[in-house]
Order: sequence, then C-alpha cells, then structure tokens
Amino acid sequence: ALDLPVNFFSFLALVIVLGLCVDYAVFMREAGAESTAAAIAFSTASAAISFGALGWSSVPVLRTFGMTLAFGVVYALLFAPLVRPK
Repeated sequence: ALDLPVNFFSFLALVIVLGLCVDYAVFMREAGAESTAAAIAFSTASAAISFGALGWSSVPVLRTFGMTLAFGVVYALLFAPLVRPK
C-alpha cells in the first residue's frame, strides 16, 4: 500500500522506534500521571510531524526513513500504555 522499500535505513529507523517505545513505556510506568501522558502525546505528535515531513522527500531513502519513523512513533504511543501499572 505504501510501497516503501526495505533497506538499511529502514532497520535504523526501527532501532530508533524501539528506543522511543521503551522510553515512552518507562515514562508511563514510572510517572503514571495524566500530565506525563499529555507530554508523551505532544512529543509523539511533534516527532510524527517532523519525521512525516521526511516522507514527502523525493529521495527514496529519506522517504522510507521518515515514513517508517512516523508510523513507528505513533504505534509506540499506542502500545506504551500496555505497561502501565493497574
């Protein structure tokens, strides 16, 4: 659907996404306040917009890197609350 090729930069982007996902999960678990959730949401929005801008590049490597990071950051936000204490 997105026609994104898999290359070395795709894997680098996934490593960055993994780091952000762990970071979001740690903040959610340790702080647990609504203000922390809002801060993470704003951080995710700014990162997704910034990396999504790379997705409009005419250079295929940058497009792949940007789109992988933009989608990955959003998914990291969606899955971070799963580690929140009950």
